[in-house]
Amino acid sequence: DLLPLIQGRVHFDRLALEGLDVYVQRTSPDRFNISDVVARVLERPRREPLHAVVETLVVTDARARLNDQAVDPDRTWMLGDLSLEAHEVVTVSDAAQGGVSATFRLAGAPGVLHVEGLGLRPIQGRVTLKLDGLDVARLGAYFPAAAAVRLTGGWVTTRLGVDYDSDGTVRGRGEIEIRELAFGRPGQDEPLLAVPAVTLTATDMAYVG
Repeated sequence: DLLPLIQGRVHFDRLALEGLDVYVQRTSPDRFNISDVVARVLERPRREPLHAVVETLVVTDARARLNDQAVDPDRTWMLGDLSLEAHEVVTVSDAAQGGVSATFRLAGAPGVLHVEGLGLRPIQGRVTLKLDGLDVARLGAYFPAAAAVRLTGGWVTTRLGVDYDSDGTVRGRGEIEIRELAFGRPGQDEPLLAVPAVTLTATDMAYVG
């Protein structure tokens, strides 16, 4: 029956995606290989939102790659080994009953994501994120080319919680631990500044939109 689809209504009891591979390339500071597609979508006239219900969504063995050619040398960031399971995902509803659980590796660092009370219209949900041992030395490429000092080493482990309310209020809490943080001068092997460990803790942060 195609009538519901024509009317903008889609209902999946179960949707399974295996081996999904997404590739995005950044060619300049404000340009991506998908910029034209995004621009066309944003230029479309406003219509009634698609009414979609996905009772169960399962994603296995997925990955997303970002090839950033706007820095020198270029960097490729990988979100790999992604497994995700979501329930009660509804695009048009006041109810916020959706949930998501996912495991992944970001640039080799294992991570876990949980979302409870997920609603998409309006957007709302309670998010918890755990990430262990992300190598941040790669971020040194994003320092200005003329910078006298740039990031050369460090490993980040984080436990974060974020609540996004339907009225736009955002509340956050969590802890970030950085080990073996190092900054150096270009062309020098020895770090200019080395910090064995830094821990940042936040118990109650809020942003009211």
